[in-house]
Amino acid sequence: MGRRSGRAVPGRDPEEGRVGLLTCAACAFVCVFLLVSIAVTGVAVQDRRLLACADRVAATAAGVIDGASVYAGGSGTGADQGTGSGADQGADANAEPGAAADADGGGVDADGVPASLPDATAAAERALAQMGGTTCAVGEGVRIESASLADGDLRVSVRARATVAFLPSFLATAAAPVLVRSSSARVHEG
Repeated sequence: MGRRSGRAVPGRDPEEGRVGLLTCAACAFVCVFLLVSIAVTGVAVQDRRLLACADRVAATAAGVIDGASVYAGGSGTGADQGTGSGADQGADANAEPGAAADADGGGVDADGVPASLPDATAAAERALAQMGGTTCAVGEGVRIESASLADGDLRVSVRARATVAFLPSFLATAAAPVLVRSSSARVHEG
């Protein structure tokens, strides 16, 4: 009764027990594949929603810029303006469009329409604050990344950190991707 030889024990299948291990490994692989697929799909959906948010914010902000002043050169065309978080503008969400323009010295035209990039950036911040619970409810910390005005087009970039399904909170800040999407809208003719 010393060592076992490599011979099979009578009445016992040499492959017994290995099929169960293989089945468990295959099930684990399928589960991991499903979890990763769900997480990647969730990030892709958030990316599309952020693009829709950028479209809405750009369209809203472009609608409040006076086209005549843009084409007259009164807007500082081609300048990029970084801005703060959309949450910072929450108190100004119900302010009149001309109020921000008067506060930063940008001025308004006779119709009360903001006439410069800082005014459009403020309008984009207000639009983001208003849509924060609906169209722009994407991931964590949606904010205006930048805004630029060139050749009658207003380009707005929004940024958000995606929330990844099944990712523990202590890994979320390190592993969750930061999504940045841009959209542009033609300034209306004032």
